[in-house]
Amino acid sequence: MEDSKPIEGKPPPPKAQFWLQLGEELVKKSVDVYEDRSKTMITASGALATLYLGLLKLLDIKISTLSPILLVLFVLPQILFVLSTLSFVVAILPTRFKIDLINVQRIKETYITILKEFHVATIVGYALFICGLFGTVIVSILVMIGAGS
Repeated sequence: MEDSKPIEGKPPPPKAQFWLQLGEELVKKSVDVYEDRSKTMITASGALATLYLGLLKLLDIKISTLSPILLVLFVLPQILFVLSTLSFVVAILPTRFKIDLINVQRIKETYITILKEFHVATIVGYALFICGLFGTVIVSILVMIGAGS
C-alpha cells in the first residue's frame, strides 16, 4: 500500500525528470506497440499462407502422388502460417481484467500481466512464422531438386 501514498518532497532534477517522462511514454505506448506488430504479422502470415497455396497450385503438384513424408513437408508450412496468424490474433484479442483503480500495486500487476500475455503470444507467433518460412524454403528446394530430375 506504500504506492498509494502521495509523494512529498523536492521535484526530481531535470535529467531525472527527462527519464521519468520517457519511462511514462514507454509504459503508455507498450501495449500499442504489441498490437501494431501483431496486426502487421497477421497480415504477413495470411499473405504468405495465401501465396504458398497459390505457389503449390501453380506448380501443379499432385498431392495423391506424394509419399506421406513429402505430403507432411508440403502441408506443414501452411499449418505453421495459420497457427502463427492465430497466435497473433490471440495477442490482440481483448482480455478482461478486474482493476482496482485505487490500489496502485494492483494496477501495476495487472499491466505487467497484460504485457506478459502480449509478449508470449507474439513470441510464439514469430517462432511459428519463422518455422513456416524455413518449411517453405525446404519445400522450394525439394521442388527445385524434383524439377531438375
